Amino acid sequence: MTIKEIKYEKDCGLITSTKEIFVTAFNSSVEIWVDTEFEEKLEPTEKQIAVFEDFLNIHPDEFLRLTVELENYRKLLIQKGRIVRRTKNFHNYRELKFKQILLPKQNDTKEQYLFIFADTDWKIKYSEYNIELEILIANNKLELVQEMTGLWTRLEWDSYHNANKDKD
Repeated sequence: MTIKEIKYEKDCGLITSTKEIFVTAFNSSVEIWVDTEFEEKLEPTEKQIAVFEDFLNIHPDEFLRLTVELENYRKLLIQKGRIVRRTKNFHNYRELKFKQILLPKQNDTKEQYLFIFADTDWKIKYSEYNIELEILIANNKLELVQEMTGLWTRLEWDSYHNANKDKD
């Protein structure tokens, strides 16, 4: 199935796929979320479609890099006391539970952005919950791995990422 064949419904300011889509790189099915540039639009923009289709051809080395970054991030969270020490080592990005791919607004930038949301089994210290991750891919390269913050919803997104950096 291609992104153009996906059916969407409105959900909390986003449009979301009505069915999960299988992504070979993850060997998993995920929901597709699209932050549309226009409130009334129920489909991704041409740029968002191109970003998703390019992502499906991402070089496998980026996922190997993701594995390294995830292990480094796990160690940092343990060091900072955010997750319990007995959290097991991270061996492969496929250990994540991939949940969604988000195509954020990107109408004012030349860059191509895509978020991947995933659950870990990293237990938050003094909590019953595990860490949820947001992984930012920029131009088919890993840019950021962090605990879920909703980056695409914050002012920072439009001020820094979805911004024409050529403007003065």
